Amino acid sequence: MIRRFAPIASCAMLLASCGGGGTSPALPVGNTAPQSAVAQLSFKLPGKALLTQLRRPLYISQGTQGIAIDWASTDPTHPDFSAPVSATCPSTLPAGVIACTIDSQGNTDYTFQLTLAPANYTFTIAAFDQPPSSGTFTGASTHMLAEGTLTTPVSILPGQPNTIPSMTFYGVPAAVSLSPGPGEKHVVFGNPGWYVIGNAPQTFYAQAYDAQGYDIAASDSGAPAITVAEASSDATKYFAVASTTTSNVFTFTAQSVPPANTSGANIVVTATANGGVQGTATANVPVTPIEELWTTETTGGTAADYGIAGYALLPPNYGPPGYFITPLDLTYDDKNLNLCGSGQCQFGTGAFSGNIAVAESAATSKLYEFIFSNATGTYTMPTQPLPFMTSGGSISNVALDAAGHLFVLDNTTGYLDALNAPTDSAYTYEQPGMAGGAGLAVAPSTSAIPSSLQQTIWAGDSGGKLHVFSSFASGMTPLPAPVVNGSAPTAAISAIGFDAAGNLWLDSSGNIYAYSINAATSPITLTFLATLSNPILSANNFGASAADGSMWFGSLGALYSNETKLTLSGCPAACAISASTLNWPAPAGASYVVP
Repeated sequence: MIRRFAPIASCAMLLASCGGGGTSPALPVGNTAPQSAVAQLSFKLPGKALLTQLRRPLYISQGTQGIAIDWASTDPTHPDFSAPVSATCPSTLPAGVIACTIDSQGNTDYTFQLTLAPANYTFTIAAFDQPPSSGTFTGASTHMLAEGTLTTPVSILPGQPNTIPSMTFYGVPAAVSLSPGPGEKHVVFGNPGWYVIGNAPQTFYAQAYDAQGYDIAASDSGAPAITVAEASSDATKYFAVASTTTSNVFTFTAQSVPPANTSGANIVVTATANGGVQGTATANVPVTPIEELWTTETTGGTAADYGIAGYALLPPNYGPPGYFITPLDLTYDDKNLNLCGSGQCQFGTGAFSGNIAVAESAATSKLYEFIFSNATGTYTMPTQPLPFMTSGGSISNVALDAAGHLFVLDNTTGYLDALNAPTDSAYTYEQPGMAGGAGLAVAPSTSAIPSSLQQTIWAGDSGGKLHVFSSFASGMTPLPAPVVNGSAPTAAISAIGFDAAGNLWLDSSGNIYAYSINAATSPITLTFLATLSNPILSANNFGASAADGSMWFGSLGALYSNETKLTLSGCPAACAISASTLNWPAPAGASYVVP
């Protein structure tokens, strides 16, 4: 049985010798020549109490119970010399052991004595987890823990001290594990394996163990080499896995999400013994990327409740249906940044690993952007609002494209402004005509969206009309207004979104509309699919789940957020939108899913 995280000292050993003629008799080993030489070999079995202090290249696994020494044999299981060892010195020393003591730190020091014919020798020494039986290590329950070989032959001469230099023991891995680094709140136990929440890089630590379950410290010079990678058999690569400057530490950055309620990546962790020693351990660890739902907290509670937060969209088999864990991120409130202090807040996200923008809709119309760092997987908290171009205007919505350009919709003047990326220090483009509207979105760059529409900007006005603009890279120029086949909103469009299938979603006065998009025509044609009337639904952005194709939308609540999951089904024959509301303690507000 593997004893997780049980410590082991470095897999290396010091060989020391002394000349013949000592008070202890030499032990003949094998066929000795008429003239013989005596060499002594010493090693230290680390004590349990101070094991953490002994991670130096002079020690060996605490699970060691037998030592094998070879100079002629090439099979450590049938060595030239063998002896049992233990943490407690025996009352009668085994043959070949001339001394056993326990030092002040609780380590057990053994001294072996070998009598050899004068010659040059290359020694190989192996540590086993069982004592020898009739001089061999062949039992079914016997495993090699470490092995080392002197790289340079040693001359053993008669009548003088013979110094055998130290050698490095190389640990033999029997098992390997993968676990999140300390403090990784975005990684939880999965069903199975691990769940990685959101797309920020998360730290994982790989650990090799010997056959007795003791960990082989990465800092040991004889530690195994460990590789971590997504299996080549995975048709979709869900993670970018990268090594770090710290041994056995890796980062996982989600690149996509699997279909709902299915496992994601098969991560293969392999530990291979170094130093020419034979031994490999492999583990297959399921790691699944989980989408993170970002929300603005805009109603109910006190001013201290207002802010933004991220939630894990965990699958149903993780807990009760609709189960959400504690808010994960960015619980910045009115006391810090005056976010949403007016009781209304707009929210937008960028690309897969983009920034987050938040704006107030009070007369001050403060605009903030949280800058995401791929390198650290964290957001930098803004220290002051960004400039807002229109004097006396009121921000009704914000959005970010894949390149990080920030778009701001002013429902007082009807202007749509685009800020420079990445500093947002000045406005590049401005378009009029959206007075009274609040809906704003950027069409994502996914295969479900026609390539001609990817990164285009969509905005709604007070009369239910859609305005579409080319991408920032194309100058944000107006495109012909889409033609709607079927039911269309007649009141102000307050939210716009795109689902994983490439359908367009609109909210107008609590009425939810879904449309398919035909970009092959000019102007763009929108075909009505379904509608849902629900006056309690109120938010500034839809959140699209790539896992199951659903849309998420905020609902009004007194003190708690009622986030609603919208599902489109029955298409194309009989499309319908169904809604299920899930509650967790956070005031209601706009939402958006960052996979």
